[in-house]
Amino acid sequence: MDLDLFARTSAILLAATVLAAALRGAAPSTRHLVWHLAILVVLLAPILRPLAPRVPIVPMVPDVPRVEFSNAVTTVRTSITANPEHRENNALGTLGTIGTLGTVAVLGWFLFCWLLSGLSVWRGSKVAPKEWSAEAEKLGRRIGLPSPVEVRQSIRDGSPHVAGLFTSIVMLPPSAAGWSAESRQSALVHELMHIRRGDRRTQAIAQCACAVYWFNPLVWYAAAALARERERACDDEVLKFGAKPSAYASLLLDLARSPSAWTPATALSMARPSAIEGRLLAILGDSARTPRGSTRWIVTAVLATVATTKGLQ
Repeated sequence: MDLDLFARTSAILLAATVLAAALRGAAPSTRHLVWHLAILVVLLAPILRPLAPRVPIVPMVPDVPRVEFSNAVTTVRTSITANPEHRENNALGTLGTIGTLGTVAVLGWFLFCWLLSGLSVWRGSKVAPKEWSAEAEKLGRRIGLPSPVEVRQSIRDGSPHVAGLFTSIVMLPPSAAGWSAESRQSALVHELMHIRRGDRRTQAIAQCACAVYWFNPLVWYAAAALARERERACDDEVLKFGAKPSAYASLLLDLARSPSAWTPATALSMARPSAIEGRLLAILGDSARTPRGSTRWIVTAVLATVATTKGLQ
């Protein structure tokens, strides 16, 4: 466990926290970019740190060696004073072992969740009605997806989500058969936007960072903030497609209230009860925001500067 690296990566995440707070009036996708870049820099920090420029050390005038008489007492004292260094090295070695075991445990859990996500498609779903697939294909072309996305119907009722092991598949619950066409379209647009934005990829990066820095609560906070802004960014896209805020908020509330099957941590669930309140307030209180290119460039420049000056030197 590198304490110096812990301090430097924490500085990057604290800077991202301040920047995200300053951009609370911006589009959710912009704040999502803040957290995504911060997590990416933190994850790459051990690799990039040796490449960072260092200030050259000016050679100093060497000190004149002092001659001291050695005796038995000095030898004993030397052996005594050496013990604390050995104890310190042993302590650092123990911390490193604990850090490695924690990383393996957390990474193993996330890999298990990805496996469950794939099994939920193979064993926990069936072929969706043709009208759902046709509607998803039509919406995918409007969104700009390069190829059609498969839609399947979950065996158990729950929240719409994106699952799969190697490919992303939209999973709709059996109750979607009784939804209105507008509600089903809103759910499909939300999940298809996750696929277009590459949210499963950014989530995998965040989970890798959580595994490497499992002992740092700031990394877990950043991963949670990334997921929160990801859902709000997709909510904005649904509203841009013409969904009524009141009807869409009602759909999310019904999904959060209904008893649902457990979904793995790697599945992009549409309505997790733990984060529904803030999303409802944003949907009903604000109009959909479009991210500005200039703001995104400023965010990238600020985080790059912070990473260079504090995280990698």
